[in-house]
Amino acid sequence: MDIGRTSYGTPLLVNAEVMQCDFKIAIGSIVPHAFAGFGGGAKIILPGICHYNTVLDFHKLGSRYKKENPDIPIGTGVVENNLLRMNMEEAAEKVGLDIKIDTVMNSYGETVAVFAGELKSEYPELCRMRLTTMIPPYRLTTMW
Repeated sequence: MDIGRTSYGTPLLVNAEVMQCDFKIAIGSIVPHAFAGFGGGAKIILPGICHYNTVLDFHKLGSRYKKENPDIPIGTGVVENNLLRMNMEEAAEKVGLDIKIDTVMNSYGETVAVFAGELKSEYPELCRMRLTTMIPPYRLTTMW
């Protein structure tokens, strides 16, 4: 189902069955991700429930943005001002994600936190927690 575009130009072709739901709950886990900073959060929507063409455009945007802005970091652990992350969050808002449930696990695979709530309030806090639960303590890296 076509629900328009994000302000970043990504076409949003999403699963029609999800869009028919009155209340949308998504479940995930905060894990390191090479481009989005961390998985979890809005990543369950974009790319999670999106059509292949949307996913392709989404990833092309990241590559194009990095070429045009080489001094802006995008990489594992980088969440703030991460264009891919902001694009995903906007997509989740357009889809109408009501509640996000995410877990945080330490480097041993043990769950150390579970949070359920509104995406914008739960995700940043869990990312900060994820950085502190890695053994050894995690250092930010960038991909380019």
